[in-house]
Amino acid sequence: MERFEQYQHALESIEHYAVKNEFSKLYSETYLCPNCRNESLGVDWSSINLWHTRKSQRRVDESSEELSAWDEEEAELQFVGRLRCECGEIVAISGDAAYQKELVDDNGSQIQYLDEKYQIRYFSRAIQSFYAPNKTPPQCVKTLEEAFLLFHINPSASGHRLRVLLELVVDDLLGSDGDHIRDLNGKIGKLSSKMPDVKGLADLKRKLGNSASHKKGLNHASLTAAFYFMDHLLDRAYGEKFEMLRFSQSKKLT
Repeated sequence: MERFEQYQHALESIEHYAVKNEFSKLYSETYLCPNCRNESLGVDWSSINLWHTRKSQRRVDESSEELSAWDEEEAELQFVGRLRCECGEIVAISGDAAYQKELVDDNGSQIQYLDEKYQIRYFSRAIQSFYAPNKTPPQCVKTLEEAFLLFHINPSASGHRLRVLLELVVDDLLGSDGDHIRDLNGKIGKLSSKMPDVKGLADLKRKLGNSASHKKGLNHASLTAAFYFMDHLLDRAYGEKFEMLRFSQSKKLT
């Protein structure tokens, strides 16, 4: 039982790294603001503009003409809107929506409520589930942001940016010791001999590399796990609490 609980905790920890993109009237979400980095970026309901897709609107019109019943749960909807933070930051969003009946508690009795379910496909700014340490090179910070921006648009492309980030970090940590090593596996092997606790990077590289070889590409579960590993790598490479464990670097990214 203890092992199972540890496994469940690990899954929950990894899930924390996924970028949330679903919310509803009943269950709204808040996000880390890209400006103040507080979890106070929420849905501005006054900005939500909802409409039927062309196919869905045609079905609505046909039902009206035929005076037949229309099940709202069959509707296919799209929306645009905004997320707004207490600091004043605004992030534009767009995506798909649908109606779904839910049972809600009303003073001890269950009543049926038609909820509006939203799935964000596009954020105008990258919404991140974590940020790189302050001492992370700017090029790495930018690449991490690009990976988050692609999280829902194209998971495989997001994974590719993480692989680029992995190589940037490894190169930075190796410094001139990696100049003569051409492939990433070799660089990871060299880095592992200096920092044995990062030997798991080979698994991360393999996970991200496999996405290109599969027809379906990288799924969100694997991508989320890759972000989990990347957070720990960046913390190990640039976080203050690990500063005393790092060896002298002979070159720096800018």
